[in-house]
Amino acid sequence: MLALPEPNALVLLSAFAWMVHLVLRWVGQRKNLPLPPGPKGLPIIGNVLQMPRVHIERGFAKMSESYGEP
Repeated sequence: MLALPEPNALVLLSAFAWMVHLVLRWVGQRKNLPLPPGPKGLPIIGNVLQMPRVHIERGFAKMSESYGEP
């Protein structure tokens, strides 16, 4: 005989499946958006590693020359 999972497990599994569905849908929609020019970022941390550490104004001026005005 097939044992059914407890109701709490079903609720958790359903919630997890729904969250995965929403995340995948959101990621799919983001790929179709026209993005402004700029350096490619990494997941989660974005462009933190590309930020200038010294002479900040010169670093941002150089980025502005490469990618255009904000």
